[in-house]
Amino acid sequence: MKGLAKFLSALFHPLLIAFYSVLIYINIKPFSRIYSAWDKTVILLIVLLFTLIVPLEIFWIGYKNGQISDSNVSKKEQRTVIYIVCLLSYTICLLSVKRFLFMYFFMYLFLCPVLSIIFLMIINIWWKISAHACGMGILCGVVFSSAVFMHATPVLLFPAVILIAGAVMTARLYLQAHTLSQVVAGFFVGLMFSLLPLILMNNE
Repeated sequence: MKGLAKFLSALFHPLLIAFYSVLIYINIKPFSRIYSAWDKTVILLIVLLFTLIVPLEIFWIGYKNGQISDSNVSKKEQRTVIYIVCLLSYTICLLSVKRFLFMYFFMYLFLCPVLSIIFLMIINIWWKISAHACGMGILCGVVFSSAVFMHATPVLLFPAVILIAGAVMTARLYLQAHTLSQVVAGFFVGLMFSLLPLILMNNE
């Protein structure tokens, strides 16, 4: 059971959520028709580079030098550095793929992780909120937003993402990485920022 919990935590690590979110959107109509296979490949490679590889490299350097005590970054003080690195890396990523994101809606969506990282970084000063749960909240909001804005019908995708979110959050509790309140708060923070495009577009 512990092995499964670790596997789910790794497969749906917060650093992978931006990649999964972009992967969903560029394969849902009308984006699946707008972008060529080459454009999709370039976008996904840029996203992987700046939202996964760069932060992982910085994390590994910190871990090797003893600045990060464990792979879960259990100490909230150490998480602040990781959040700053992710914030800078995600911002560079957004600027790098800007020419592909010609629709404001897509721009809003990519800002979700950036805004959530800023919020988590502030909250982290006092409380170690769950970044895994936050990522799951973002992913659920991404799928919901796709149904609203792009008239997509993710009949299987939406319940699948809900089940995955529940499994990942349960895994974090099982591994005793967070308390229930930290996991629930993280999920709703992610959901809130992922639904921000919906609120902004409805107010225009």
